Amino acid sequence: MFNATKVNVKSSATNQNTEGHREEVAPSLSFGTQESNVRVIIQVRPLVIRELGLKSQVCIEFKDKDSVVAHGDPKIQQQVKQFTFDCVLTNKNEQSEVFESGPKSIVEKSLQGYNGCVFVYEQTGSGKNVCNTQRTDNGKAIIDNKNTYCVIFQSVQYIYEHISANKDKKKCALSLTFLEIYNKN
Repeated sequence: MFNATKVNVKSSATNQNTEGHREEVAPSLSFGTQESNVRVIIQVRPLVIRELGLKSQVCIEFKDKDSVVAHGDPKIQQQVKQFTFDCVLTNKNEQSEVFESGPKSIVEKSLQGYNGCVFVYEQTGSGKNVCNTQRTDNGKAIIDNKNTYCVIFQSVQYIYEHISANKDKKKCALSLTFLEIYNKN
């Protein structure tokens, strides 16, 4: 669901490896007019309580579904810069929309036997633990609203639902890796 168009999956191809054996290659995903195996999705977080207390202003303007404009400090003469991504989500988008915008298609391809990776990057103090574990509202965990479940939780839940729905057809082995890196120095 990038650029508000349907995801089209091209049929898989085969490549010949160095030993002359043919191997299946994962199909590339086509979103809108772009085709790539890498997608960049951004979501701008809302201001946190500390920032609201300081009367901070949001410096990002949402232009459309794939671009944002960054405004610098008005006290300092800076250029306004526009950035384009595969998908831009606002701070009003639910976590379920974040999952549907890209990670879900990676999970689906993984269930078909392809390798997949969802890489989340956020600067220190920007809310990784909230986004990657569970959204909170005024410091209290929200656990009863599916729209607030993080991408990791939704991915694992989707996998288990798929396994459960296909338990009579296939035998499944599941291995997940979750790595969180902190570099506060």
